[in-house]
Amino acid sequence: MIVVDTTRPSNNDTIQHAIDQAASAGGGAVHIPAGIYDMRNAIKLRNGVHITGDPGTILRKKTSIASDIIGITGYGHYEIRVADPQRFRIGDGVCLRNTTSHGFDVTVATIIDIHNDLLFIDRMANFDYTANLQATAATLFPIIEGIDIHDASVSTLEIDGNKNETRILNGCRGGGVFLLGCHDVVIDRVNVHDYKADGISFQQCVDITVRHCEIHHCLSSGLHPGSGSVRYVMEHNHVHHNGRFGLFYCLRTTHSRCSHNTIEYNGEIGISIGERDTDHLIEHNTLRHNAGPAIDWRNPANQSGDRIHVIHNTIQNNSGQHRKLHGKHRDIKPAAAQLNLPAGINHVYMAHNTITSSSDLPTPPIMPVPPVSIADGSPTITFTSNIINGQPQGDHDMIGNLSEVQTDSVKPTYNVGPKHLPTNGAKHLGLAVLPPMPNVD
Repeated sequence: MIVVDTTRPSNNDTIQHAIDQAASAGGGAVHIPAGIYDMRNAIKLRNGVHITGDPGTILRKKTSIASDIIGITGYGHYEIRVADPQRFRIGDGVCLRNTTSHGFDVTVATIIDIHNDLLFIDRMANFDYTANLQATAATLFPIIEGIDIHDASVSTLEIDGNKNETRILNGCRGGGVFLLGCHDVVIDRVNVHDYKADGISFQQCVDITVRHCEIHHCLSSGLHPGSGSVRYVMEHNHVHHNGRFGLFYCLRTTHSRCSHNTIEYNGEIGISIGERDTDHLIEHNTLRHNAGPAIDWRNPANQSGDRIHVIHNTIQNNSGQHRKLHGKHRDIKPAAAQLNLPAGINHVYMAHNTITSSSDLPTPPIMPVPPVSIADGSPTITFTSNIINGQPQGDHDMIGNLSEVQTDSVKPTYNVGPKHLPTNGAKHLGLAVLPPMPNVD
């Protein structure tokens, strides 16, 4: 095991030195002793390196600095001309974006040289950044970052996103923990809070495990699996008081297991499911006091969250509450239901859930919230064997065309979750054949 040298400055450079030392030896364990480490850039994960901390190991983001981009920085370039180069130093993490940038149009990189008003970065620009679109360079970055790595883990530490931070990083290119194109990575017992982005985001990944983490008071979503990620597990996490969603399934992410999590007091929806987000197992979770629905399927453009099992969950008092988030009161309009399915959803099995609509909060709901709403045009939805407000479910617990809803207790004939992804199920990520799935406790 390599122990981070506490006689050196307590910052990301010192931690990265230990990680790179372990990687050059072929992998191994790196231990970060308790202390506050000031982060001017991300910790970069390496293949075969497993990082642990102590109670009291805190990685804290430095407040961002920024400068306008002068002229044009073109796609594929590795240099940026900025108005205030003196604000930056070599080694800083930096984010490039226009006012119109979204998703992967943003570039996150490291400054490797500075010459006059030019910043040179280690990754090419993902987009054209221009002065007429108010382009900026700012020190925004994930606190822990993995890009195209495998067989790595992070456990037992705290990520402080710095509540005094003034700038926002979108979840497709950042988070307290951010993984892109990674395989077989475990995030365990990590506390992510006060980050002005998502708490934990992983994109285009396979075999990711997030367990026993606390993710709270982040500006956007707590958990954000997206961009085609497959065969992953999120279990025993506490996701609460985030500004938007507790869990946001993004585009074409499939075959996951979400189990034994507590998702509560988030500013919008507990779990949001969208375009081509299929074959997920959502079981044994507690979803309560989220401002929007406990689980909401977004309207499909072509195919939304088909083949989803929602079983053995405790769902309580979501939708239609006044919430207090980040020190400010936000009025939330009451949603249609705690489980909300628009038209065009197929093969959703909701069974053995305990759903409570009456409130045990000091402030009661704005209005009674029906348990489930199923729009016309979804004839393959099953809602069965659920307990609603202490009683077996009845027709009065559903809104929609009840003639289309199946209420018998016949189990579905299809299987969902990580173990049921076909071996060619990651071809969209460039993997012709998947390796065997790692063991997950």
